[in-house]
Amino acid sequence: MTPELGYAATVAALVLAGYGAGAAAWSAAKGRGDLRLSSERAAIGVWLLITACMMLLVYAFLTFDFSVTYVANNTNRGTPFYYRITALWGALEGSIILWAWMVSLYTLIVVARYRRTQPHLYPWVLAVMLGVSTFFLLVMTIAAPALRAPLPGSRRRPRAQPAARRLGDDHAPGRALPGLHRLHGALRLRHGRRAPGRARSRSCRCNTPSSCRKR
Repeated sequence: MTPELGYAATVAALVLAGYGAGAAAWSAAKGRGDLRLSSERAAIGVWLLITACMMLLVYAFLTFDFSVTYVANNTNRGTPFYYRITALWGALEGSIILWAWMVSLYTLIVVARYRRTQPHLYPWVLAVMLGVSTFFLLVMTIAAPALRAPLPGSRRRPRAQPAARRLGDDHAPGRALPGLHRLHGALRLRHGRRAPGRARSRSCRCNTPSSCRKR
């Protein structure tokens, strides 16, 4: 259910962003205030829908919802809580969602700050920013959809790695020290084999090894 809801929200945001960009450009060219107001509402709707997509993806990561392909490819049941949240932008699809959300947020800031102070330039800026949001949403919908269910017939299963290979365990002290101890023991053994020879070479002042051995 999560992939379907997320993908539907992405498509709806794409439609709203494309409409808002066209309406803002037409209002700037023809001076129509009703279209400018409609484009502002479209910008608000785009931000709300992209925020909903992000929340759905975070929820899928936190609940190990492997019905979402992006979640199945970028996490496993051994991933800690913090890394499950930051996995939202850990790959291409999630980073596109983050960029689209940031652009939509900046568009809202432009709407709140410049709609009255810059009446002539503001509609063109709104059209450009909604056009950028349209591009990102087009990528989210077609090229790199994050909220997508696995394709029919796909045999890919979510990764459930052993405890020894879970994220973060390789850096734990209990797992790193045995390897260091083995390395240290090997170095000591190697040094111990060469130490007598080196001691003799330093204490002996003879010119040839044969004369050193006779002594």
